[in-house]
Amino acid sequence: MPIQIDWLNEEHNIIYVRFLGKWNRYSYTSLVDTTNAMIETVSNEVHLIHDFTQSQATPRDLLAGLQYANKQLRPNQGLSIYLNANSVIHAYVLMAKRTGLPATAHIYYANSKETAIELIEKKAPRTKTS
Repeated sequence: MPIQIDWLNEEHNIIYVRFLGKWNRYSYTSLVDTTNAMIETVSNEVHLIHDFTQSQATPRDLLAGLQYANKQLRPNQGLSIYLNANSVIHAYVLMAKRTGLPATAHIYYANSKETAIELIEKKAPRTKTS
């Protein structure tokens, strides 16, 4: 499977998404559905780390995937941290931000998992950590 999804911690407040090899818009929209189902199992705020380190290609229609994600936002979804995102992903997110998609308002970038976690702790003080 080109995308792996799991909880990062026992508190279930961070979902870790790994993009492996080639993936497409349909695998992206499937990940949105899967992460939303996970988010719905808890009442606390849930953040996502999207790790693109092993991604080999960015789909040309990723903007459509971001629009889909925008329609599926959950009330307790927190930040989305894009880890090692390439310049194409940065460009798509910038385009989506310029069109006003609320799903992009809380996207941040990091170069390591540790930095991603620090961003979550810094920018989302409501995060519940036990």
